[in-house]
Amino acid sequence: MIVNPESGRRRGRILAERADKVLAFGSISSDVRLTEYPGHATELCSSLNLADYRGICIVGGDGTIHEVVNGLMNRNASTSPPLGLIPAGTGNSLCHQLGFEKPMDGLDPILACQVRPLDLLRVRLNGAESYCMHMIGWGAAASIASRAEKMRWMGPGRYSLAALAEILIAKPMAASIIVDDEIIRDEFNLAIGCNTQQVGSGMKMAPMASIGDGYVDLILVRRVSRIQMVNLFRMVQTGAHVNLPYVECYRAKRFRIESAQPSNINLDGDVDFEKISTLEVEVVPHALEVFAGGSD
Repeated sequence: MIVNPESGRRRGRILAERADKVLAFGSISSDVRLTEYPGHATELCSSLNLADYRGICIVGGDGTIHEVVNGLMNRNASTSPPLGLIPAGTGNSLCHQLGFEKPMDGLDPILACQVRPLDLLRVRLNGAESYCMHMIGWGAAASIASRAEKMRWMGPGRYSLAALAEILIAKPMAASIIVDDEIIRDEFNLAIGCNTQQVGSGMKMAPMASIGDGYVDLILVRRVSRIQMVNLFRMVQTGAHVNLPYVECYRAKRFRIESAQPSNINLDGDVDFEKISTLEVEVVPHALEVFAGGSD
């Protein structure tokens, strides 16, 4: 059990203790490891003897899951233990996709040994490779996350305020976006590739996305007015924004963004502050498994 004790306004440790007791009652023993600094979960997963474990339970938010995923994928192992999820963060996008609305909901499929496949998004930028489990954002999708990160004291509401602030100052950027084999050249306000339906705090950005269908749902918004952007973010909570004429939706195996103006990138809610001009994304179908039942 990898635990971010700072998640959810420091609820992570308390939730981990509760989860440990429930698992013990179900005759499942836990080896609890607390993360101590950013990137620690990646280091732990890179060094663990995975043969000793039947699963890795993550108590934290999307950022902690992102670190665990990258630690596992960096090993280049043929198989990895399934991931159990106890949502303890602000957004919890993957947990929402799986129907885990309450922190302890993720324990039921662990106790029942139910697993399902999880696609990942392989991201290449500036010669480096990373993996995302729920989204990659460019343009306003990165700027909003960057601004929201500085407003953590506000809780979930920071995403809406950050989006409004960004709408007032954002300018579209010229780019070439290659979606599979189709080339699109224009000025764009944002591009966001989604593996989950929800991003941020309750924003249903890609209402048709599935974590195991082998595709990334790419949302593009070309040059639009501030009023149109406000309308988009007003409708994004329900997913109705995809019906707007200036919102384009693609289902792709891969996409590439080339921009003359380097920009930040949003990786699973965290912003890479090294500005880049070229971004490549490719779906890795069924790269890992998660403890979960049902389907999207």
